[in-house]
Amino acid sequence: MEPEPAAREAAMASREALGGYLADRHWMGRVLDRTYANINERAESRSYPFPTGPDGRQLRNGLQGPECMRRMRIRVKRARGSGCWTTVR
Repeated sequence: MEPEPAAREAAMASREALGGYLADRHWMGRVLDRTYANINERAESRSYPFPTGPDGRQLRNGLQGPECMRRMRIRVKRARGSGCWTTVR
């Protein structure tokens, strides 16, 4: 689902208040854009098991930190074993 301007504005406004109105709105927009892209990338590559709702669609509203880290470690180990990983010295 594409980000909705009204929901995005409400989220930015609520975080802005929590930060004492010291936030950079341009930067907040960039972070939201990157987060949206990263979550979709994880869903499309099937590197994270998003739960599904009653309608069968994935619920992409957040990640579980430990599960995300476990899966990233697996990807790194696979990359090392395949020769794709090089060490810079």
